[in-house]
Amino acid sequence: MKTRVVTALVAIPPVLLAVLLQTAWPIWVLASIASCVGTLELARLSGRPRHLPLLATLLSVGAAVLLVDPQSLPFSSHRALYLLFAIGLIGLPLTVQARASAWAVEVASLWCAVPLMLLVLAHHETAAAGLWRWDSPVLLVLLPLWAGDTAGLLIGKKWGKKLLAPNISPKKTVVGAWGNLFFCVTMALGLSFSLELPLELGLVCGLAAGLLGQAGDLYQSAWKRKLQVKDSGSLLPGHGGILDRLDSTYFAAPAILSLLEASGYFAR
Repeated sequence: MKTRVVTALVAIPPVLLAVLLQTAWPIWVLASIASCVGTLELARLSGRPRHLPLLATLLSVGAAVLLVDPQSLPFSSHRALYLLFAIGLIGLPLTVQARASAWAVEVASLWCAVPLMLLVLAHHETAAAGLWRWDSPVLLVLLPLWAGDTAGLLIGKKWGKKLLAPNISPKKTVVGAWGNLFFCVTMALGLSFSLELPLELGLVCGLAAGLLGQAGDLYQSAWKRKLQVKDSGSLLPGHGGILDRLDSTYFAAPAILSLLEASGYFAR
């Protein structure tokens, strides 16, 4: 637990700094690095340690082109990214083999690259003049997930008895899952004021973070169990690899951003 906390204290400030800056370049750099490392972890787990997924790299480059071009497409026209994410999600089970094919790894890499590029573009499309900002939609994705993950861990450890999915994740409890959901919703409702969102939209986004974030965690746990590994890597002591740390983000980010898009948030 101590190692996990220290890692979080080191890793969270740079991420928050990137999100709170008006320019999208810092968050693009972090997202690109995380995407690259995550896809390398995916390739290694799939039995192809020397394979660098090119689709994820092209996505990062494409996002950079949109950041440079002043006539970049509005966020609502990036719906093709959601399709790519769905394709990556479908391709992920194909990597659960002794040695997955190169194309399976390429397709599955979209699962861990698309959500991060969506966050970059969402941040870019809502940027304004000045240096700092406190209303990035990325906050509505990250903060509820962080709050829910921390609360679920502590509450489950303190009061959890009944396991949520013992065949998939032997440490997650039902009480911890409810605690995770409650704090995701609470944090999202609080952020509704700074983002100037209707409370009902904040509620739905909080539910999406709590439910889909935990679903992503369980999904990856089941995937790793089939591959017979505990962690995707060792880059983040106490957390594992990039895939381990961002599993909830991969599922929740596309859903929350699509909810914001449907509400007209990016057209304001």
